[in-house]
Amino acid sequence: MVLTGHRGKNKSKPIKEALACASSKMAVKALAKQHAASPARSERTDSEEEEDTDPTYSGSPAPPQSGMSQPDFLKHMEKMLNRALKATSDQITNRLSREIRELGQRTADLETRVDDIELTIQEHAKEHAALQNRSRRSNLRLRGIPEAIDDIQSFTTALFQELCPSIPIERLEFDRIHRALTCRQQDGPPRDIIIKLHFFHTKEQLLTAARNKDALQFQDHKYQLFADLAPLTIAKRRAMKPQLQILIQHQIKYTWRFPFSLQFTYQGRQHSSTSPESLQRLLESLHLSPPSHQSETSLPRTPARSSTQTYTTTPKRNQSGPSSIRKGTPARQAILFDPKAHTSR
Repeated sequence: MVLTGHRGKNKSKPIKEALACASSKMAVKALAKQHAASPARSERTDSEEEEDTDPTYSGSPAPPQSGMSQPDFLKHMEKMLNRALKATSDQITNRLSREIRELGQRTADLETRVDDIELTIQEHAKEHAALQNRSRRSNLRLRGIPEAIDDIQSFTTALFQELCPSIPIERLEFDRIHRALTCRQQDGPPRDIIIKLHFFHTKEQLLTAARNKDALQFQDHKYQLFADLAPLTIAKRRAMKPQLQILIQHQIKYTWRFPFSLQFTYQGRQHSSTSPESLQRLLESLHLSPPSHQSETSLPRTPARSSTQTYTTTPKRNQSGPSSIRKGTPARQAILFDPKAHTSR
């Protein structure tokens, strides 16, 4: 191709930039296919070599000899570049969309597995709590005894004799007795005393005697007596506290069943619940609600007693523990709650 006669017209900067972009690899391949019939360029002459050294011709390929004008050639190149860019962007978009779908499916599978694992852990936690409650059936938790008392076995024996004189001394046999396994706090409340009684019936008698007393006091020390329960069971009972307050305000006695079930009788019918949600729905269906002068958010709270917990990672023990027990088989023992005894403590 001969470029004579166009030296003055190729000084425009936009045309030079457009032609420089056309020298890309993709454009060259497309041009080779588009103009395969064009005649080969003749050997370069001395005048053309001189023109190549001129700055006005650097990087400026000539239009093909097929008769296509310079503007048409540039438009043609622009369309080809747009098609190439669109094909590349579509390819990248499709690949990213596919990868995002795959990641979404993997995330959904992981969420399903996590849900299954959570259900399994919850079932294991329930089984573990049931085993703990069974192993603690003969345990009592004595609260309020000062740390200054060292001989807790002799002190507790004398306390139980004063609480229930009808129990023979030979039936007050302790398999184990010790303080709660927590750090002793100098300014905090005393740790609970945990007693494992050798005879299960003795435990029932002591809890019944504690319920029937208006105030529990021994040697000028006020104390409380509870059944020793698993931390998970205590947390479940604490979660039901707002609903239990409604039962107490309506003078309704309720019963804790083993391993965890709340039962109460209202208007001659017996009702039961195993969760705060189901208990709330049951109370609403029975039209039981807090009195208008006292809302659920203003219910009195029990002071925290974290120092008396055996496990520091478990929820804090509720001060208002069970105060009586109804006779029955060991596997189906029921703790009967008396609202009068509860409010008196």
